Amino acid sequence: MTPIRILAFSTTAALALQASGASAQVTYMPADVFADSPTGKLVLSMELSGRERNTFPNGVEWAQLTVNRTLQLTISMLNPGPVGGPSLTLGGVAPGESTLPPGAAALQASLEACGEDQGCARKVMMDVMRTNPELLTQMQPDVERYETWIADRRGPCADGQIDISDVGEGVNIAPPDPAAPYKFERIGQLVLPLEEIDIVEAICSAEIAVDRQQGLLSLRLPAGRIPVPVSLSGDAFTDETQVFFLEDYGNAEILDQPIAADATEWSGDVLKQDFGTVSHNSGQVVVPVTAKISWRFTRD
Repeated sequence: MTPIRILAFSTTAALALQASGASAQVTYMPADVFADSPTGKLVLSMELSGRERNTFPNGVEWAQLTVNRTLQLTISMLNPGPVGGPSLTLGGVAPGESTLPPGAAALQASLEACGEDQGCARKVMMDVMRTNPELLTQMQPDVERYETWIADRRGPCADGQIDISDVGEGVNIAPPDPAAPYKFERIGQLVLPLEEIDIVEAICSAEIAVDRQQGLLSLRLPAGRIPVPVSLSGDAFTDETQVFFLEDYGNAEILDQPIAADATEWSGDVLKQDFGTVSHNSGQVVVPVTAKISWRFTRD
């Protein structure tokens, strides 16, 4: 049990430090805890598109929004160290779920049931050594099977560009005037690298999990809640100066991409319907978007 706990602690500590963006020296660690970590690059291309029309109850007024958005990023990644399980769902195994064989999983459950009772734990181990000693080797995490790659925050984690080109139109009634058509454009651009905390936290959320045994890769993509400055022209009926590239958090994951486990470069193309939503005027129109995604990860 001890090796499992040590591995879990060291990996969790490293991930927590990286996620916080911490750079201050700690007395019992070197200044750069990732100095010897493997590194790589994730090149990500994403195109969002969609259109939605909302007809109002009076049957005369309506609003429509057409969405066209692109994201082109190169993200610096690093491998913080060995892990005993997937950090993203891989091959049906969710983070935190046991990847041990059934017998070893049962043994671990028996030991955990003992809690701090050392006598109970010794009895469980003696029973195993007498009846099935090979289970002890199966209790060790398979650190050769899984890899985790996270965004490298030791500098700007990404460079690239995000573009927004939305078009709205409809019919509006502004009494005492009669119904009249309107149209507007919402244009925006974000050029990286930047160091604003909300942008860093959104984009540096990129993560890759690899299962070398099954030849699978899952990605967490930096798409949701990236703030992009915009300008409006025409009759938009709002004065917004910033929108999110994608307004939803929950759909920015691509799971179980097939890979050649011994390769140094992996890539894929994915088309995802209902990837998230984009809206206008406090939800007057909410557009489900389709995402065309291309990704390539290369080890340095």
